[in-house]
Amino acid sequence: MATGEGKTLVATLPVYLNALHGKGVHMVTVNDYLARRDSEWMGVLYEFHGLSVDTIDKHEPNSEARRKAYLADITFGTNNEFG
Repeated sequence: MATGEGKTLVATLPVYLNALHGKGVHMVTVNDYLARRDSEWMGVLYEFHGLSVDTIDKHEPNSEARRKAYLADITFGTNNEFG
């Protein structure tokens, strides 16, 4: 899909269903703006359904907050931050 064609919206159901298994889902974006935007935008929907959402890009590397972000049901971040 090209830019602006709705990848975030299309991914909503698969992300939700996979997060229900309790193993965590990583949503990878190409930049920190999209990671934060999508986390805030779609996070409302996921949290409404009882799932936890966080973004690793907003936490310092090797911090406790970042470790907790990885433990969220759905973790947003950039391709450079996951690892």
